[in-house]
Amino acid sequence: MIVRQYVIISCTEHVQDYPTHYAQVVTLFRALAKTSNANRIRPLVLWSSGGKVYGYSPVDGTPGLAPLAEKSPLEVPPFVRPWTPYPLKIFDNENAELFDAMVRRPPNVDGYSSSYYRIIFEWAEMVASNVKEAKGEDGYELAIDPRTVLSAMRVDDCGEGYVALAEHPDRSQIVGQVFNLGPHSYETTDKMLKALAKEYDIPGGFKFKDTEQARKNASGVIVGLLAWSQWVGSDKIRRESRAGRTSDRCSPRTWQFTAGRRESAS
Repeated sequence: MIVRQYVIISCTEHVQDYPTHYAQVVTLFRALAKTSNANRIRPLVLWSSGGKVYGYSPVDGTPGLAPLAEKSPLEVPPFVRPWTPYPLKIFDNENAELFDAMVRRPPNVDGYSSSYYRIIFEWAEMVASNVKEAKGEDGYELAIDPRTVLSAMRVDDCGEGYVALAEHPDRSQIVGQVFNLGPHSYETTDKMLKALAKEYDIPGGFKFKDTEQARKNASGVIVGLLAWSQWVGSDKIRRESRAGRTSDRCSPRTWQFTAGRRESAS
């Protein structure tokens, strides 16, 4: 049997020990590449990093607000710093001897397993249950800026971005580069929570306040998801998609929350 690995994709992470995880995955990729090279096929590796290395974006309505691009300066938050250097190591010479590579920086995704967004939906369900049990009608208080920019994307669209690069007809135009992935436009925490309140039937909805209870409610993982303001642009990959394909699988679509569901609007 002839083994030919044309494209190898990494979509994994290990928050607690990324360096070890990176070393283990690269060892696997190098082994696959050696087998593929023996059969005269040089693989293309798509390594997934993440957009958090760019840091925060200003909130909605801030003058000059613009999407973060691949050339934007990296303002790495402390919790991301331990693993930040590792994705770019995929371009090291020892790897370049075996395969071509590029780095992808997608945002949070929703759909299917839902990535971190599953946490938001489970949290909203819990909030609805607690508010109803308390027979409250005044809503659920949160000490979060409602203008926070959220730029997650549907997992299907994220996958199409990977396929667009994997099928690019001229690999020399894309290897050794970083490509962001992001939605055509963003949502806000206010918009998302209004949709979640409707979907999960939360009496009184969500209220943005700066009270002791609101600060208590806005804690833990959920604040990292709903108060993380970031808008990651994807103009570069859209240009490459249009240049390299007759049908643009990465065509811009705005994914909007409608009663808690994602619906595409052209």
